[in-house]
Amino acid sequence: MPPEQQSVPVKAIGRYYWTVQTLTWAGYATFNLAIGALFETLTSGVVLIYSTLAAGLFAASHAMGEVLRRRHWFDLTPGALAWRLVIAVSIGAALVQLLISAVLIPTFELGWITMPSGKLVYTPISAFFYWFNCALILALWTFIYVGYTWFDRWRSGQIEHWRTESALREAELSLLKAQLDPHFLFNALNNIRATITEDPARAREMVTRLSQVLRHVLQHARRDRVTLREELDAVRDYLAIMGLHFENRLSVQEDVAPAALEACVPPLLLQLLVENAIKHGVSRHQQPGLLEIRATKDGEVVWIEVFNDGELGAPAAGVGLTNLSQRLTRTFGSQASLTLEQVGPRVRAAVSVPQ
Repeated sequence: MPPEQQSVPVKAIGRYYWTVQTLTWAGYATFNLAIGALFETLTSGVVLIYSTLAAGLFAASHAMGEVLRRRHWFDLTPGALAWRLVIAVSIGAALVQLLISAVLIPTFELGWITMPSGKLVYTPISAFFYWFNCALILALWTFIYVGYTWFDRWRSGQIEHWRTESALREAELSLLKAQLDPHFLFNALNNIRATITEDPARAREMVTRLSQVLRHVLQHARRDRVTLREELDAVRDYLAIMGLHFENRLSVQEDVAPAALEACVPPLLLQLLVENAIKHGVSRHQQPGLLEIRATKDGEVVWIEVFNDGELGAPAAGVGLTNLSQRLTRTFGSQASLTLEQVGPRVRAAVSVPQ
């Protein structure tokens, strides 16, 4: 992606950047001087060469870092970045050698410094050797810097990714908790109140079932996956309460294979399918309606189907099912699916969930 399209801000220089830079190149100069003291006479000229070399590499490495950040080279492909770094390191090493020459030659000619051999010799071969050695050192620094920055960017990206995932998860939980039909609780409480004097035992049972439905919504929505058995238990409570509301107009049939009961599904999957079926089925007709729940396991895929009497219309796939479809894809990938179709006089909602 071209630099002008990047939205990643230039990262500020770290708190310890200058300390690390100073210690690195001061240590490099000290190491060279120590080696020089062991294998050759440590004259003022040698001290000046290594000191200037360290100062030049300090400046060149900092300039390299600025170019990398400000020109967004980290956003380039590895190949595009590599050839740019080769050119930048070559130019940087050449500039460092020019700096050494600009400092060393005049001071030697003026007699301010002395060399071990008593003379200053610059040949094309020696100049190339000095440049090549300087380029290697600068390339090593660049390799370490680029590697560290890439790792830091990857780590920051991972942190941001998990923060986004966490925020998305929290938003989904809030949405899941709100997806229970808003009229469900109101109707359930009214129906239970009306039943208290007529059938106190049934009223107590409905209160228990209502609390279990709410507990399921609040607790299971905190998990990424639940078993179909848990979903089915909660849906049975929900349907018992809805049966109190619709009286003889709602009939329920279950055909769930035992092998499918322990399948993992997103929380509230079956709840949303059943709620959608009642909303667009039984609640829209005065005559009795049948709601059928089926679940089978075919190899590594579990199929969950909910049938209701009625016709498939445009509003049948509401926000809840749209959100459910997105959660299925995000959690299980393209192998998961949610379909709505008209099958004769009935509407079929089918979900496939890979295991």
